[in-house]
Amino acid sequence: MGVVMKSLTCERDLVRFQKLAGDLIGVSFPIEFLKASRVRALCDEHNKLLGGYVLAPSENSRVIKSLPDEILSSNHILVHEREDIFEFTGLWLSPEIRDCQSCLPFWLTLYQDVITSGKKYFIYAYSAHKQRLGALYSVVKHSSIFTGETKLLPGMSCVERECIELGSVAKMIVAPVAKPMFLPKRFFSKLIKLLG
Repeated sequence: MGVVMKSLTCERDLVRFQKLAGDLIGVSFPIEFLKASRVRALCDEHNKLLGGYVLAPSENSRVIKSLPDEILSSNHILVHEREDIFEFTGLWLSPEIRDCQSCLPFWLTLYQDVITSGKKYFIYAYSAHKQRLGALYSVVKHSSIFTGETKLLPGMSCVERECIELGSVAKMIVAPVAKPMFLPKRFFSKLIKLLG
């Protein structure tokens, strides 16, 4: 399968991303949020979307907005270095992606986007009941800042118990050296099962 990573900017493509992400991960991201963010998608030769993710600046971060007020006012990085954070969200892969070769551009582009972001930290969230997904994020050392019910945001059907974590871009940069099996084959197969 011939695949390529693309940046989505036109509203028609963002609507397609919104629908597919909503179907697969249960969150219908508002179009205005997607327009204000960097939206990446894995596409086949017919421009069919097969996966994607969103990188959002801290001022538009839904993850930050979802945090309880006491966390927002007490976490040192959120209080004093918020401009050095970006959000990583909306990660999904189509069940049609079955081989490592098709996944490789997706993960390499994500890695490149993170390490060239110009920021110190990235923030992300995942459902607390998806512990296997949390284990995948642990490839890069992270700091857990909250686990519990978050605020209900537009596009969410209900309040969920979430794990919210901060990752270090500097640690992401050295991850392939620190962990030579950063992208092992079993990593892809597990991801496909988890996200498909």
